[in-house]
Amino acid sequence: MKNKTGGLIERKLSRKEFYDSFIRLLEANYSEDRQLTNSEREVLVEFMALAHEDLKYRYNILGNISKTKVAAKLKINKPNLEFRLHGIRKKGYLTKDADNIESLDNVLNKVVSTNSLEITIQYKIEEDGR
Repeated sequence: MKNKTGGLIERKLSRKEFYDSFIRLLEANYSEDRQLTNSEREVLVEFMALAHEDLKYRYNILGNISKTKVAAKLKINKPNLEFRLHGIRKKGYLTKDADNIESLDNVLNKVVSTNSLEITIQYKIEEDGR
């Protein structure tokens, strides 16, 4: 990322590390009530990886087969997975379409389909409440 001071951060990451890093970056700019727990983030990263590996999961990411795969990968039971998904839903990382099918939100869907990402972050600092 280049900024006016000329700084650049460049990293090579595995796909799951990339998703985790991106989610952490999003969370840093969200209110506390949208912060994921470590276990919720781990579940979300696994679903994102599954959506990348096989397009059939991308728009029906929370189907029974994908839930079974993610639960097995994380070595957790389905009720525990559902508990974590409830938190992820509540925090707005999943969305429903007109047919009531749940998927990753638009930002996460775009991240799933990319191999490289450049992010520009601009903060405006208000001095003394101005």
